[in-house]
Amino acid sequence: MKKILVLFLTLMCCTTFIGCQNIKNIDTELVYESLSDKEEYLFNLTGNRILMYKLKNIPNDKKYEFSLIYEVYENGKKVKEDSITSIMHDDISIESDIKTLGINLKSNQIRYILADKSATMSGSYEVKEDLSKYSKAALTNNTKLTLGTEIYIYYANSESSISGNLPLGVPIDSEVTREILKDNQSTVLIRLSFKEI
Repeated sequence: MKKILVLFLTLMCCTTFIGCQNIKNIDTELVYESLSDKEEYLFNLTGNRILMYKLKNIPNDKKYEFSLIYEVYENGKKVKEDSITSIMHDDISIESDIKTLGINLKSNQIRYILADKSATMSGSYEVKEDLSKYSKAALTNNTKLTLGTEIYIYYANSESSISGNLPLGVPIDSEVTREILKDNQSTVLIRLSFKEI
């Protein structure tokens, strides 16, 4: 009887440890929040493109930084790279509560909002390019984010059309960038970076 009890307790402990370990390894996720059709129509009439995302399963046991970066390419060569904004979680004794990322793109301005349970950070970034004259695409799928990952969430080009299979939301490497830039005279990208600090 004692052997069965010891075996049972051992199995319970192993199951608990394995379960807790699996919970800890859940991927961080960028979840697209679509607007209603009416909201989309109203924003489009005013020349706005709104992107709203929820950030889920952000690790509390690591120090990290989320950054939005604005990039401009001319004939395949990078001519501009600026930080739009960034937010850090550098105190692991405090639970991370960054939950919302919102971006409002207008012709020559990008407004952003980062919100958590207790505060909201917002601001704007002026751009030289007139984005209203560009063909545009944005990430509208849910995407897994691993620490150290960078993805493109917005794309615009000076051509009159856009490829239907843009690699938005996939980890960036030289092949992804080359695919996005091919056959475009001028390209604007917004990159989301999620890195450990």
